[in-house]
Amino acid sequence: MTAGPGAELLPLAGWHVLVTRPAGRADALAHRLRELGADVGMAPLLAIEHFPSSEESRHVAQHLDRYDVVIVTSVNAVQAWLPVLADFWPQWPLAQAWVAIGQGTAGALAAYGIAAQTPAEPTSEGLLAMPLFADVRDRRVLLVAGEGGRDAIEQALRAGGANLTRLATYRRVASTAGRAAITALAARCAVDQPAAVAGSAHGKPACAVLVTSADALQNLLALAPGLPRSRVLLVVASERIAALARAAGSARIIVAGGADDARQLAALLQHAAAEPREDGE
Repeated sequence: MTAGPGAELLPLAGWHVLVTRPAGRADALAHRLRELGADVGMAPLLAIEHFPSSEESRHVAQHLDRYDVVIVTSVNAVQAWLPVLADFWPQWPLAQAWVAIGQGTAGALAAYGIAAQTPAEPTSEGLLAMPLFADVRDRRVLLVAGEGGRDAIEQALRAGGANLTRLATYRRVASTAGRAAITALAARCAVDQPAAVAGSAHGKPACAVLVTSADALQNLLALAPGLPRSRVLLVVASERIAALARAAGSARIIVAGGADDARQLAALLQHAAAEPREDGE
């Protein structure tokens, strides 16, 4: 990206940032990063495959009004299932609570006319700490999520006595579509050099990768095995992902506290403002 007049005044001027969200989910964040001066690469590390409508999903949809609480864990879950659900319910049942794990998911539900509650912290633990889940004994709860992933919500609600139904509406699969962008970042940020070399006193690059899931991190490390010993900064969604990155050998990690665009961006901006960087390239 060619910097325009005054670009040196932008908070992310000189930064090379890799956005790893799935295709179709990264554009808004990439646009905002560019507005702030960053050179942005797009490297979707995961592809999202929606499950086709099944007998189970149709049965759950037909009996939506039987659930006291509906929990939706991601924008992907909304995109995969709400079109099916809307065919059964031109008007939503009134006597149930909807919960979205984050503001992005709540916004996606709002597009369907559903007002969802959100936890203070967009994590499984934050959701479980909501007053709504203080006593779930005999409550009928529907959990709409992806295949696999964490089962903390499911385990906690079942342990609390909830009558829980888990509906998987999509799966994440590793993608190599971002290989070229990862290769470009590796070349620019000396990924294949030890940190002591890459962080030399002259021309030190400012490089970051935004990682929002453990599956995405795993694929990133498979595509860029030299990353853990480089100076590339990992901005991760949670402490759990940070622990996995540390175990792989990464030392430059900051935890955004959520996978949404706002938290990822705020974490990177805070780090960029706090860490002086010498001019590069």
